[in-house]
Amino acid sequence: MCYKYLFCISISKYTFAAIKINAMKKIFLFAAMAVMGLSTVSCSNSDDTTSNYKEAIKASWVESKIQFLNKDKGFISEEVSDVTSECGVDYVTFTGKEYIKTSNYKSSSTNKCEVETDVYIYSMGSKFLTLTEKGEKKSEILNWEIVELTSNKLVIIDTDKVKFAKERGYPEGTVYVQKVYAKK
Repeated sequence: MCYKYLFCISISKYTFAAIKINAMKKIFLFAAMAVMGLSTVSCSNSDDTTSNYKEAIKASWVESKIQFLNKDKGFISEEVSDVTSECGVDYVTFTGKEYIKTSNYKSSSTNKCEVETDVYIYSMGSKFLTLTEKGEKKSEILNWEIVELTSNKLVIIDTDKVKFAKERGYPEGTVYVQKVYAKK
């Protein structure tokens, strides 16, 4: 009657084998239940990051920061974006397949507020965006990666290396530019 106990002294080698098998079954069952328990636990994420980028990106976004990154995509510095003028707020909109950049400015020639829009067609694969300027024969192609996308925040890095960083006034060592947007 030694088979019900984890430890049992017996002379028979078969009793020891039964104890080892029963102990191994219990350990395996405990480990399996622990793995199943951990795999079904879901953690609440305060920033509600989403992997359904194709739907979540469809909105209007206001640029809040420009971050300058080095060749290893390490942080160099950042600037707060100046997207508000007396004519309104500049913003971008992702709709279905179009990326629309809307810029509000005061014309130097007419001294009146004007709106300029640039329209790109975008395609999306997992978390990468390719944008092609709409209607141009020699269109500009942009390649971006979504770093973060939540219900109210979008972070995009331009995966094309920056050319003429010094001429653009970017900090020394800038190779990549990352933009942080807030939902409009």
